[in-house]
Amino acid sequence: MDITGIFAILIVIGGPMAIAITAIISEHRAKQRKYEAMVKAVELGRTPEEVKMMFEEEKEKNGKDVNSRLRRGIILIGIALGLAAMALVVDRSFVIGGVSGHFTFGASVFLLFLGLAFIVIWLIGKPKAK
Repeated sequence: MDITGIFAILIVIGGPMAIAITAIISEHRAKQRKYEAMVKAVELGRTPEEVKMMFEEEKEKNGKDVNSRLRRGIILIGIALGLAAMALVVDRSFVIGGVSGHFTFGASVFLLFLGLAFIVIWLIGKPKAK
């Protein structure tokens, strides 16, 4: 067997899986810490309204604001446009048998639609002005 092929398959399949598993574990731990903090606050005699207000303020401090999806969408669209420009300039490379322009352009289209999806989610979820 070719060691380079095995290594490439491990990187292509194992890399994203490792990132996804790490993200899931990290999110679970954060939720668990939040739950433990809520339980501790209730044990200390806080009312449910006070606990709710405490964790809403914490959410705002962590930067989980409404505009984060808009920001992500704009950044992804910028990266997609940069990759598309690079695909037009790059003629041949070592990526996928010398057809890196097509590969790069395909990746840029994917990132473009991902960025547009974040912007649509932001438009749907933003608070309505009264």
